[in-house]
Amino acid sequence: MKTAKKSGKSCEACGGQNTKTHLATYPVKMDERELNVERVSVRECIDCHAINPTQAGREKIQRCMMTFMMFLDE
Repeated sequence: MKTAKKSGKSCEACGGQNTKTHLATYPVKMDERELNVERVSVRECIDCHAINPTQAGREKIQRCMMTFMMFLDE
């Protein structure tokens, strides 16, 4: 079983430093819609189970949002 390592990154929700990085579906809320972006690199807090996207995850979310907005404009 993998154990979480203490990283220099802390949880934005509780401030804990026990985090685990993995791929997950990340929900993004846009106005009245909720989009589920698949396979986003996230950092999950072991203490409170909050998920926060990593830098690479934020970049993927941004690319997906731009693509979605292009589809809405057509």
